[in-house]
Amino acid sequence: GVLPQIRYSLPNSFGHSERWQIAQVLNTILGSPTATSNNPFCNRSLRLLICPLLFPPCPTRYEPAPIIPCQPFCR
Repeated sequence: GVLPQIRYSLPNSFGHSERWQIAQVLNTILGSPTATSNNPFCNRSLRLLICPLLFPPCPTRYEPAPIIPCQPFCR
């Protein structure tokens, strides 16, 4: 799986507080043929970018705040 954690914290960076909202976003982005262009690498890259933003790990006392992806990753 893409997510290294089982638990995640909501609301996420986009303000989603329900799983169905996140499912809609994932279906729209990852389910779109133009988003993945039938390219498994592109699909994997999208998941690596989007999943941590949609499903942020639960904060712990000892971990720093999550770092959002930088521009070079998105290019």
